[in-house]
Amino acid sequence: MSKEPNTKQHYIPECYLKNFSPNLKFVYIYDKKVSKSFPNSLNSIANHDFFYDIPEKYYSKELKPKYGSKHFEKAFFAEHVEKLYNQSLENIINKSNTYIEKPKHTEVLTNEEKEILAQLIAIQHLRLPKIKDDASITMKKVLHESIKIIKSAFENSNPESNELSNKIDFEDDYDSVLHAQLYANEELVAEFASKILNKHWVFLVSKTSNFYTSDNPIIIKNHLENQKPYCDGFGMKGVEVIFPIGKSVLLTLWDKEYFPDKLKFDNTFNSTKSKEVLAYNALQYYWATRQVYSYSNEFKIIELLKKENNGKEIIFKHPITLVNGK
Repeated sequence: MSKEPNTKQHYIPECYLKNFSPNLKFVYIYDKKVSKSFPNSLNSIANHDFFYDIPEKYYSKELKPKYGSKHFEKAFFAEHVEKLYNQSLENIINKSNTYIEKPKHTEVLTNEEKEILAQLIAIQHLRLPKIKDDASITMKKVLHESIKIIKSAFENSNPESNELSNKIDFEDDYDSVLHAQLYANEELVAEFASKILNKHWVFLVSKTSNFYTSDNPIIIKNHLENQKPYCDGFGMKGVEVIFPIGKSVLLTLWDKEYFPDKLKFDNTFNSTKSKEVLAYNALQYYWATRQVYSYSNEFKIIELLKKENNGKEIIFKHPITLVNGK
């Protein structure tokens, strides 16, 4: 029996992963779960089966999408988002390669190109499994708290009745509906993109081609304590957003108010030192859900970090949405 097409659906697309590949076919991986490094094909990583599929039972009778349950996988991502994503990333990588050969202080992106990339970064963030999981868990919390309130009110009005259930839930495959309401929500994407645009865009270039990325590539680093994670952290004061573009170039986005000194580097390429590369690679390791991806089989920094942690893997927990403090 032939396997159903489009079963493996990437939350980190191949058009992004190939920028960290030595041959456009595979990357080197460090896997936290097995504590080993190994090569693997781009098609086999950063994906889940049926990740974006929305069963047709959730579509109205009037709405018949061209690709059925795979509408978002094919029509939204493959035919729209990832084509723009590939063009945007290749544009930056080609310009960074030119900069490496002959450093020159020129603007990297036009305003229009920045606006497009800001939306693509927002979508990349919103399409991740951690966002899907949080949306599902949060909705279940909201439903649970709602039924408690309704049940309490009903029992107060009808003290002898015990007809209302303590539990309300939805089917597991509804998770994909909740998720689509985030990454395909134009207003939400625009809100995130506005926070991204309102930063100093500093492109760091490494001549040694050794920036890591991961299955959670967009890092939110706060330089101020006790800040609320507005817009998942993109809108926090004192924030630095870190996004590896390719093996030789990394984009850092700095809060304009807290980092006015970054203005002189805004929208330009800047050569980076090996210590900075190691620091940014360490962050990719810390925040990776499971896997770190690299152009080469070079993960010494991870082994050093583990050694300082008594040989144990370091796994940072992603923030979750609280409902009534829970």
